[in-house]
Amino acid sequence: MKLNKVFIDKLLAFGAELSEEVCEIQTLGFETMKKEDSSPLTEADLHSNKRIRDFCLQIRMSQILFLKRIKKFHINSALNGITIG
Repeated sequence: MKLNKVFIDKLLAFGAELSEEVCEIQTLGFETMKKEDSSPLTEADLHSNKRIRDFCLQIRMSQILFLKRIKKFHINSALNGITIG
């Protein structure tokens, strides 16, 4: 449960930060490009996409590191004769 709260807190903080960044881009003025399907694409769209991808990668890397630590802990525990569970 605590891990979920940590993730949710990070997600909320990220959303607030990204929202401010997008508003800043919008106040500075921007050009609108067109995608292949003729829908609009702005600098704010591109910025948001990059930040969301980076955030997801960061979360994924955190999960991988966490799982590696657990695996290492279990291996070390087994080597030292400690049972878990």
